[in-house]
Amino acid sequence: MQHRAIAAVLTIGLASALSLAAVAAPASAEEPVEEQRLVLTPADYIARAGEVVDYEVTFVDEFGEPADPQPDLEYTLSTDLAGDVIDGEKVSGTQSGPRTVFVRSGQYYGMTELTVIGDPVELSIIPSALKVVKGGTLTFDVTGVDEWGTVFGAGDDAVITSSVPTDIIKAGGIVTFPTASPHTITARVGEVTASVTIEVVDTAAAAPAAPAAPTPGAPRLAETGVEANAAAVLAGAFLLLGSLVMSRRRRAAR
Repeated sequence: MQHRAIAAVLTIGLASALSLAAVAAPASAEEPVEEQRLVLTPADYIARAGEVVDYEVTFVDEFGEPADPQPDLEYTLSTDLAGDVIDGEKVSGTQSGPRTVFVRSGQYYGMTELTVIGDPVELSIIPSALKVVKGGTLTFDVTGVDEWGTVFGAGDDAVITSSVPTDIIKAGGIVTFPTASPHTITARVGEVTASVTIEVVDTAAAAPAAPAAPTPGAPRLAETGVEANAAAVLAGAFLLLGSLVMSRRRRAAR
């Protein structure tokens, strides 16, 4: 009896402990997933030298959601690169390359990357096609890469020329080709160039003619020639047989 009583007491005690632990521990779905912080938008922005980036600051709660309503906080922005111009929540990078933009308000903070494009050290020029009919028009896309490895569109800065003076070059990398011949199109930004050769032809390549449909009811020879050979052999046999018959009739007549 004593053993049973002790076991019952232990069971009740264990159940009570588990119940208290369940009450004390919050549900996993309600646990914070991250700290309250500030988020800068746009994030990881690529700008040109002197371009002003106007940031928006959002207060994010411990569950990763923007607070609603947003708290009335004073924000201070800064970067880790000397010379950048900061006016309130506007940042303008004067030097090329990446930098980190920081925002802080009391105990809350946030950061993002800002990259300012430098002069290209490499160019590429990509045409909308490598072959065009005389009088046709192509569009050329120019891309640059700076010393930091940043890839950017360089079409606005590129000067496009052609090896054929009669080509008509318009803004936006649009080139018209009045004459047929190989044309070399070159893009230049500063001292960096890239070229591509376009084949300009007199007319579009003619499509192969479709085979004529056979006339209904007309005899058709097989493509392999087997039926044609058989017909020739049969005709020869009839001719030989006819010759033999005529020869015998002549002998009989004598």
